[in-house]
Amino acid sequence: MKLFHSKLQLNLTRLKKNKKLSTKKHKLVLNAFLPKRYPYSDMRKIKSPLFVFILNVIFLVLISGCGSHKKINSLAAEIDCQKTFHFTYNDASNKVPIDVTGPLVGKLGEVNYKEAFIKSLKKLSKDTKMELSYKDKWGLPFDSIVQVTVSITNLQWNLKTSSGILYADLEYRTPTGVINVVGENKLFLAGTNKGNLPKALKSGHYKFLKKYCDSL
Repeated sequence: MKLFHSKLQLNLTRLKKNKKLSTKKHKLVLNAFLPKRYPYSDMRKIKSPLFVFILNVIFLVLISGCGSHKKINSLAAEIDCQKTFHFTYNDASNKVPIDVTGPLVGKLGEVNYKEAFIKSLKKLSKDTKMELSYKDKWGLPFDSIVQVTVSITNLQWNLKTSSGILYADLEYRTPTGVINVVGENKLFLAGTNKGNLPKALKSGHYKFLKKYCDSL
């Protein structure tokens, strides 16, 4: 136990050196799990080894939950087939329910599918070399522009006790054919429809771009 605890402390120290993860993530965990009588500034006064151990475990689990999302970011940066993509959203997707399997504690909340779709495109556009943009409808055809209509055909939460995956079945219709993919986003401890759907859609967009560009 002491050896495992020492490794957790070492990993936590390394993670805190990353400015993007340390302050915001660490305070989030502290605010959520520290008793009210312990403000964040008094964290070092807590002497219980068990409490510190549990806090470190929770923090590392939350950090590991970001892994799949960051992997998509790095992979998307490697795709470039010299095309501009204009995406439209099929409003019929709004009628697709979000199914849930497994133990659900609390509520997943409401989400606007179209807003999540547009947000996912903006996020992915920052990570790829290609130009990705949302359009209300298709425009005039150009060789350099790929026009795509995206439909959400199924949404499924697969929940476990302390983790889960949101799957998004997506259909990408282009002038040359249809490509079907399943976007996904893994979570640990907690998640919401509003927070995780854009990430699952972003995963699907990446898979579509990879398939499309590899086929050229």
